Formats: sequence, structure tokens, C-alpha cells
Amino acid sequence: MSILKIKTDGDPFPAKAGTNLVNDGTTRLFNDGTSIQDQDNTFGGPVEYNISYKGGRGGRISNGSVILEDSNEQVVNSDELVGVAVNGVPIYSPTSDSLLDWVDGTVTSFAGNGWTWNLSGIGSAYAFDPCGGKPEGLTNEYRYRNGKFILNGFESNGEFTASSEYFRSNPFGGSSVTRHGAVEYDGVTFTAGHSKIIGWALDGFPIYGPYGFENPTDPTSTIEIMRSAYSFTAPVGEESNRPSYVDYPQGAFKEDYEFRGDNSFATLDRFNGRYCITPDFMQGTYAYFLTFSDGSTSALSPSLPSTPAYPYIVGESTREQRSR
Repeated sequence: MSILKIKTDGDPFPAKAGTNLVNDGTTRLFNDGTSIQDQDNTFGGPVEYNISYKGGRGGRISNGSVILEDSNEQVVNSDELVGVAVNGVPIYSPTSDSLLDWVDGTVTSFAGNGWTWNLSGIGSAYAFDPCGGKPEGLTNEYRYRNGKFILNGFESNGEFTASSEYFRSNPFGGSSVTRHGAVEYDGVTFTAGHSKIIGWALDGFPIYGPYGFENPTDPTSTIEIMRSAYSFTAPVGEESNRPSYVDYPQGAFKEDYEFRGDNSFATLDRFNGRYCITPDFMQGTYAYFLTFSDGSTSALSPSLPSTPAYPYIVGESTREQRSR
């Protein structure tokens, strides 16, 4: 068994972070009043991850069809570590049983009634920075909870690009360093624009940005934005124990969402991934993708994705058992 070893101090540098989006050694500011500098080393590190590597696994392609291996899934709980980004920042589940109000310091929990906070669905109440992260816990560990870090932390960031040959090489035009340009393999030209790997889940599979091939088994197919198969449940009635929709709009809780396998708009499974060919795994691999609710690859009206969509990075379970 191959082991993927990652050592990190947890500092998002060279990616940008903080409400002031800096990565140059000056103080980074956060909505909850935290003020942290690069040299302070107060990001939860040093940490070493030892992940059972599964790149290139999860299934196979036969006559243009995907044949999946049996999964051995593991539920993702609230406030649980599920992966690590390529800059060493830990990736956590998007949910929490309790919410600390950073304005008055009170703690609110509805876990006893079966409601789990969706931290990215409660607006400014959780005080994320523009990268979908913030320092948390006793050690001020900086954590990502959604995929906005690829837009505001990685892209258009010369220091991040310069830190890695992987992101420097073969970018998809302009500043799109987190996307592959055209790739040649075995006489086939892979369509340019597929996302690059931006992290690893603790079950050993890669995490990609939001772009993939329209046909998961055809690298010459067009590029499209990967879409989550989770959507809002029907609003519950007044007789339920759900907290008020007026105070907590739909999307504030994990239980406001359900997996819809019949969603024709979706491209991903309930783990928020799929088995597919990628420029990094030309024979195929299972992989997770960052999900957004907007953006378009239409030639007539292309636009960048900017609004993260539940479950954001990894689903409510990982496809395999996790290690670290």
C-alpha cells in the first residue's frame, strides 16, 4: 500500500487568506477580530498526514462505460477533518453541531432536535474570509469549509503559482493556473480546461476544482462545471421542530438538503465525486470535485463559478475509509 505523506505548518501561505486577502507576511485579518501573521506559526501546525493513497483506483473503464469497485464508505461528522489542500490547509466538513455567535459570544445548538448547522449557509454569522476559511479551535487552526479558496486564494496569485511546478506548468491560459491546458496522451489530445488537483481527501482520492470533462470517459469531450446532486428538501411545516425559517433561512442546516440521484443537472454522486479520466490519471480514477451553483462554460456567455454549493468539497460520507 502506498502512503501519501504531507507535512505542513497549516499556514495558508503562499495562498491568500484573511478578509484583507494577503499572503506577503503582513497581518491577516478575520471577521471575528483574529489578527494573525505568517511568522506567528499559530495555525494548528506542525501536522503530518499519512494517507493511504488511492489515486487511479475506485473503478475501471470498459467499452466506454464506468464499472465501479465496491465502496467502503465512512460517514462525515460535524467539525470533522476530511482532507488537506495542496497548500497544507486542513479541509473540514461544512457542518457543526454548535454555532458560536462572534458578536455576543453565545452558543446556539439545535443538535438535540436533529438540526446541524451548515456553516456556509448562514451568511456572515460564521465569519468566513473570502476563501471559505478562518482560524478555529484552541490553536487557531486555519480550516477550509468550502471551495472559495481556489478562486480567491490560489488564482491570480503569483506567489502561489511560483511555489509549485505543477501549477506553473501547462496552465489554461491567462491566470487560470488551477486548470490544465491541452494534454497529449497516446495519440489523443485532451480538451483544455480540466481542473488540476487542489487537495487530497483522507480516504486517498484526489480533490479537483470545479471543471471536468462532460463525458467522464472521453477526454476529448467539452469541459463543464461539475454540479452537486444535493438540493433543498421540501420546506417542513410549522408542526415540525425545525427552527424558524425567518430566523434561519433554508440552507442554514445540513438537514435542509437531500441527495437527489435523479437530478439530471448533477454530474456527481452522493460522495460529491465520480470515477473519470483526468489529465493526471489518464486511465481513470475516482475523484472529488469542488461544487458551485453558478458559473458557465458556454461559449456565448462564459462565467466563473463563485457561489459554493452544498456539500462543497466532500459529501456526507467519503467513498472509502479515511486515514491520516
